[in-house]
Amino acid sequence: DPPNGVDDDGNGIIDDNIGYDIFDKDIDPSDPYGHGTAVANVIHNLSPHSSICAIKVGGNNGAGTTKSLAEGIIYAVDKKLDIINISMGATVPSPELETAIVNAQQKKLLIVAAAGNNGGYPLNYPAMYAEKYKNVIAVGASEEVGDRLYKGTDWQSCHVAQNKVGFVLAKGKNVVETNSWMNQGTSFAAPQVTALIA
Repeated sequence: DPPNGVDDDGNGIIDDNIGYDIFDKDIDPSDPYGHGTAVANVIHNLSPHSSICAIKVGGNNGAGTTKSLAEGIIYAVDKKLDIINISMGATVPSPELETAIVNAQQKKLLIVAAAGNNGGYPLNYPAMYAEKYKNVIAVGASEEVGDRLYKGTDWQSCHVAQNKVGFVLAKGKNVVETNSWMNQGTSFAAPQVTALIA
């Protein structure tokens, strides 16, 4: 729906029809950095009939905080979304992020999260919360063929736990559905899983 000056969904924000910018607190979720847009492209290209709500949780350079990410999850819960894709993360746990995850689980909101590109274990958060919460799916990146973890020139996919519910792999190299120069890593593996579920 076009903007109409009314809080149609009753979440306290007027005209957030296409999404919201948590970081700047406005209704323009534009993404000058391009990472979120490329991720959304993967979802749209693989699941073209699914509706997408843009929730910007980082600045124009792509960097966000665990606080803004937690607020983004809360916004998604308030918006009554079914699935959210998180193609970013932090290397340390956060109480406010975990609280948002618990709230999302209570509202039956599924979270698909990139495992991270720093290699090894533990995974990035919120993907690491897949060990504790059933509504979180952690996605690692594999090579184009087979199920070997993808290793790029500067990073490698985090090791996702094998034989555990909530940990999966998706192609992390040359993800052509992005329509962008950004086409590698767990950020682009995760939206393939999101699109499949959608």
